Amino acid sequence: MLEERIAQLRAQIERGRSQVYRCEARLDELDRQAERLRQELALLEVAGDDPAAAATRLQGRLAEAAELVGLTDPVVGLAQLKTRLGQARVALGQRTGQKQRILQDQANCQALLERHRDDSTVYEQVALLLQQTADHARQTARQQIEGLVTATLRSVFGPEYGFVIELTERGGRPEAEFYVVSDFDGELLKTRLQDSRGGGVVDIVSLGLRMAMLETYRPKLDGALILDEPAKHVSDEFIQSTALFFQKVSAGFSRQIIMVTHDAHLAETAQVAYQVVLKDNRSVVTRTV
Repeated sequence: MLEERIAQLRAQIERGRSQVYRCEARLDELDRQAERLRQELALLEVAGDDPAAAATRLQGRLAEAAELVGLTDPVVGLAQLKTRLGQARVALGQRTGQKQRILQDQANCQALLERHRDDSTVYEQVALLLQQTADHARQTARQQIEGLVTATLRSVFGPEYGFVIELTERGGRPEAEFYVVSDFDGELLKTRLQDSRGGGVVDIVSLGLRMAMLETYRPKLDGALILDEPAKHVSDEFIQSTALFFQKVSAGFSRQIIMVTHDAHLAETAQVAYQVVLKDNRSVVTRTV
């Protein structure tokens, strides 16, 4: 749009210049004719010719000169031509000023466009860096969480268990799918967490995820870990190893664990334990450990 406007102004300026050139050419021709007429008048006066006859001849010559340059009345036409010449010069100056302003605006717009292009390049590079940083952070967090939850599963169920997180992207947003991996006599079994074998596995994975989030979160969160029936679906076969796991976690991460449980094995492994019994519609609290 700006280039079209500049082209239109340039065409108008060229037309104005052409008009000025034509006007100047007409004025030059009239000046030459007037000079010849003055010379002839001077010669007639010197020769003593009749002034009336000389004026008639001069008027005829002036009419011929006016007709030559396209003017009906020589005197009036010359004044008109001078007026038009002045107007054309003024218009030419105005159009030239407009052209200079538009060219300056074009240069400013071009400079602004280049700055925006440079900014756009920087923004794209920053976005790419942030994306790579986010991907790296997600992969690092995935590895840490997989390691902690796998260690939790193996502490309770044995070395054949593992935990895997698969990261995907859906609708432009990252998503995570949790899997429990078991190796029985060389046969690898991979199942989604919600489809895994028994609620006890889900309980232990949930416990491991809580521990992993608590220990990997930055800034680090202090305070006790409060659990409500954390192993209610774990069978008696693995409840003792679950109790030992709690002891290792408390000592390894220097974190107190406050637990509500109905399982006597878990209560017996605590450093401090209280038993709450409902008696006569009142809660009776007794320290057992």
